[in-house]
Amino acid sequence: MSDSDDVSLPKPLAAAVAEFEAWIQDELLADQARSIPKTTLYHYTDLAALQGIIEKQKIWCFLHSQQSDLTEVQFSMDIGRQVIRQEACRGNPAVKSFLLGLNDLLGNNPLGETFDFYFFSLSDHRDDPQQWDEYGCKGTGFSVGLAPTLFQPDQPALLPRANENVFVSKVIYGRDATRSRHRHGVRKLADIVGRVSLANPDLVRGKTLQAWFDIMNKGLIATLLIWNCLTAKAARFQNERETRYILLGMRKVFDEWRREHNGRKYVETHLPLSAPGNLTEIIVGPLAPVGAEDAMRAFLRDHGYPESIPVTRSVVSVR
Repeated sequence: MSDSDDVSLPKPLAAAVAEFEAWIQDELLADQARSIPKTTLYHYTDLAALQGIIEKQKIWCFLHSQQSDLTEVQFSMDIGRQVIRQEACRGNPAVKSFLLGLNDLLGNNPLGETFDFYFFSLSDHRDDPQQWDEYGCKGTGFSVGLAPTLFQPDQPALLPRANENVFVSKVIYGRDATRSRHRHGVRKLADIVGRVSLANPDLVRGKTLQAWFDIMNKGLIATLLIWNCLTAKAARFQNERETRYILLGMRKVFDEWRREHNGRKYVETHLPLSAPGNLTEIIVGPLAPVGAEDAMRAFLRDHGYPESIPVTRSVVSVR
């Protein structure tokens, strides 16, 4: 237990925490609303993984630290810390102290030591050479089309099972977009801290000040900052046009659901593919074996899927 755990915040500071938490929730809901897919999304994979998805109607969301680009979360975090330091120079003494402390906290306590994040990646690209090369087994795999109805926000509150609390967001690309998103949240935090500290100078001191800082920091780190880091990538990945299916939370909540396959940790979550219209089509890779289309049609039929689901071969070239 830290020194701040047993401190009850005075009303003005508690109100500031509530204001910030409500603002964060509004921001996350707005981002979810902007990310609601309106067209089919595609997942590129190999035959065994696709058959597992179709048969079990479940997908594997893999741990963030075991993704193909191991630096992507750090990319956004580094930009976020830079923004925090910049905004610290603009604020009053309380804001400066608060933000510099937050910057040190982020430097000393990597997010991955406390939180777990699991992804399932989708793309706007239906039939794309780069996607086939990098994620579709060098063109020998498959691209499965998933209806946008599968990714609509339809749960008003967190569910008791950690593997069912899924969030969807479009990925943003490049330093400018990432910096702007971070700055939006940090400035809101600085505004509240600056305003409340000036209005209540007698309250923002000692253990009470530390408790307030701790709670406000946890609110930013546990939600907005993590979300920003999970949904931003460097500009060189822009052609991926990625939408992410994300499971996130404190590491311990996934202990019951965490599994491992070939050295990679994942959490399995349900995806009701057999419901009418949810599985829109399957594209066979350009270098897949002859007869792969007929074999996939037979597999779908054997598992109760309608024969009307298109199974066609890619028309792009993959070297």
